[in-house]
Amino acid sequence: MGKLAILSNTTVLLLFQTENKKSLSQNHFTSGANLTEQVKDAGSHGINRGVVGRYFLPYTHNHVSFDGLLFICNKILILLQMTIVRSDTIKDKGLKTLCKCLLATIINIYIVFVIPAQ
Repeated sequence: MGKLAILSNTTVLLLFQTENKKSLSQNHFTSGANLTEQVKDAGSHGINRGVVGRYFLPYTHNHVSFDGLLFICNKILILLQMTIVRSDTIKDKGLKTLCKCLLATIINIYIVFVIPAQ
């Protein structure tokens, strides 16, 4: 099992602003390669600006490593893992597969555990 550096010395509240928009697609992906095809910019090796801020879901409802993801710019990817426990682990198989397919412009990946308020 691989190891990931975890920054857990403080709990930070993340605030997201959402907008109710109709999407032209369902924003589902079937594999890392399929996600790359959906988000790459045809004119460069980077992320299409139109997908920044868009929430993507794995096609399977029980993806092995994460529940959803979004690009907050062409260099940063946020992986979201919904959980009901205060201590959780990441299964590295799905994460490794995704990382192999990511575009070279992604230099930071943040994993965010989403825990419901008690």
